[in-house]
Amino acid sequence: MEAKKSNPIKIFLYISVWVIIWGTIGSLVDFPLYKNKIYSEGSIYQYLTFTITAVISIISAKFFIRKLIYKNLYLNFLIIFAGSSLSLDS
Repeated sequence: MEAKKSNPIKIFLYISVWVIIWGTIGSLVDFPLYKNKIYSEGSIYQYLTFTITAVISIISAKFFIRKLIYKNLYLNFLIIFAGSSLSLDS
């Protein structure tokens, strides 16, 4: 069985999407805290907010990549199995 090579463009896009998700979630959490003067711009709490959302984003990205990998492996198995069963019928 041939090992599947990862596509660098897909990896780059996956990471890019998660960086955008992290930035968006971090900003959505940060905005009301900043506007309500819970902390000031550039304070350690603002950095902490973005750090916590980054950690959550990394954990989520790892979780979803596993789901995608297993889904792709399962689909590849089905394609191979369906292809072999079709060739047996002919």
